[in-house]
Amino acid sequence: MNVWLAPKSVRFILDAVTVPEAVAICIRLSSLKSVEVKIFLAQLGDLAKKKSLKILEEFRGAKIQVSESLSKDSLKTQLRTAGKQGIRYVLMFGQREALNSEIVVRDMDSGNQETLKLEEVVGVMKEKLKKLK
Repeated sequence: MNVWLAPKSVRFILDAVTVPEAVAICIRLSSLKSVEVKIFLAQLGDLAKKKSLKILEEFRGAKIQVSESLSKDSLKTQLRTAGKQGIRYVLMFGQREALNSEIVVRDMDSGNQETLKLEEVVGVMKEKLKKLK
């Protein structure tokens, strides 16, 4: 027998509905389009974590999906997570970058890195993603 382990939020919802309703919800959830995320935001330090929320808002406002890990993981762990997700670009945002209003962009395929000003990162990443299509 296969057991489907749903995220806590889904399990909470499913606890409140009957079995037929739960099946209908699962069918609707399975029909959702999956979006291939190509950008991961890795942040280190308290200031960077706080400022990273604004960066995420800007990307989402531009309709660009960004994956992130807001826990206290090390940069190495966050890069490993991005690699497992098949992410093409990692935005690295630490204390120094937060103080200087900059962000480091790493191309995970080539290993090349560049530093951008925060105000230009969304536009630059939009162009990079267009070139991938």
